[in-house]
Amino acid sequence: MTLGSKLKNMRQAKNLSQSQVAEKLHLSRQTVSKWELDKSIPDLESLKMLAILYDFSLDELFNLAKVKEDNMTYLTEEALLSLMIKKISEKETSSPEKIQFLLANVIQPLKEKMQLEKVYYFALQKQVSSILIHEPVKTTLAKEYLQLFLDDASDFYFFTGEGIIYCNIISFLQEKSLTFYPYERLKYLCVGRLYDKISIKEHNSPALGIYANDRSFYNHLQIKNEDLTPLIYFFTHLQKTQDKFYLLEDFGLFTFHRKWEKKQF
Repeated sequence: MTLGSKLKNMRQAKNLSQSQVAEKLHLSRQTVSKWELDKSIPDLESLKMLAILYDFSLDELFNLAKVKEDNMTYLTEEALLSLMIKKISEKETSSPEKIQFLLANVIQPLKEKMQLEKVYYFALQKQVSSILIHEPVKTTLAKEYLQLFLDDASDFYFFTGEGIIYCNIISFLQEKSLTFYPYERLKYLCVGRLYDKISIKEHNSPALGIYANDRSFYNHLQIKNEDLTPLIYFFTHLQKTQDKFYLLEDFGLFTFHRKWEKKQF
């Protein structure tokens, strides 16, 4: 839809004629007509007056939210692989062998299974294979991963433009098992401290809380301080998460969840 068409629709929604708009803006009717026919563009002062008259934001008029979303920086394949290895190994070091394994057995299969294109953030919940009571390691591929990544059996989270892809790495390598949570299916996403600041001083790291609409999924992921800014930027600029996201300042994730369940929001 063109700018002129948007202005015409907004005027009609307010039950105003071109002459009435022109009178309120101290302009000629022909000027308003040219705007709506896309023969000219309102200057900044006129746009401000139209925003007040039609009750809209410039973001809405020019679809700036979509522009901001399109301009968000996503992880290249190389950057994603490097970040995955860093978080899995908890080190900066990588190797061609590790890179090739993740590319061939995680990234490429995800692309085929989920049409994975843009990943904006990657997180994992660290755990080791010894706790996988219900997931015996039985395939050569999973055993190779455990040997390569020192017994890691973490849960992986890929944050895309459409939703969150979640999988346990061992389950994925053995059965290609994963779950996709579209942002529309989430009750909330929140970032804050785990506990209320006044109650616990130690082990109170930043975390991300995720809660699904059908209550089938609730989790919190501890995140590092350096990840806070890019993660908050992502959730506040992606249109599908803007009305789902809460930045917690007065209390922690656990208190927030209890209040949410009691409908205190």
